[in-house]
Amino acid sequence: MYEKDYETALHDCNYLKTIKEVNRLFYGNYSNMHKHTTNLSDILLKGLWIPIVIFACLAVSFPFRSFPYEELVLMVLLAIIVSVLLFVSVKTFCDRPNNNNQIEQTIE
Repeated sequence: MYEKDYETALHDCNYLKTIKEVNRLFYGNYSNMHKHTTNLSDILLKGLWIPIVIFACLAVSFPFRSFPYEELVLMVLLAIIVSVLLFVSVKTFCDRPNNNNQIEQTIE
């Protein structure tokens, strides 16, 4: 029946509507656009640049100008940076989905 008119056949079978719906579900599940709440990991990552910049400035200026307990400040900053990155990586690993089946994730 639709041997010569494939466009009408696709339109009649709602194939494009199904593809659009699957794409909408996939985009909703895997994009950051649907996330309106900020969690602790996002806040920590957004503020992580502050200790990194301070650490870099102190590390570069260390041989030229130093102050008492600068090594301790550098170690504390390094510990903060490593702790935040470790927390975010462990939380991301624990929060990953168990399976990658789009239909099962949509149903949940």
